[in-house]
Amino acid sequence: MSAFIIFHSTVTDPDAFAGYAKSVPATLAPFDGTLLTKGKVERVFSGQHEHSNVGIIRFPELDKAHEWYGSEAYQALIPVRDAAAAMTVISYQEPAA
Repeated sequence: MSAFIIFHSTVTDPDAFAGYAKSVPATLAPFDGTLLTKGKVERVFSGQHEHSNVGIIRFPELDKAHEWYGSEAYQALIPVRDAAAAMTVISYQEPAA
């Protein structure tokens, strides 16, 4: 079952964030991760949503998603990410059929 890492972010330093975003794809390949989409939140239909951007990465299974997030390559990018944006990051797994 596919799993996803979903990023909700508000960018505070666009130049630094661009460097972070450019570096992420190279960290995905060893874990079979694919960046599905990224972009601005267009509308909140109900409730509160504190961030203005969303990014979604797909992995073939939840373990791969968690391994990627904990990998040395991605962990090295987190200080840059955190300096450039406020962010909430969650994982999600497709339910069994």
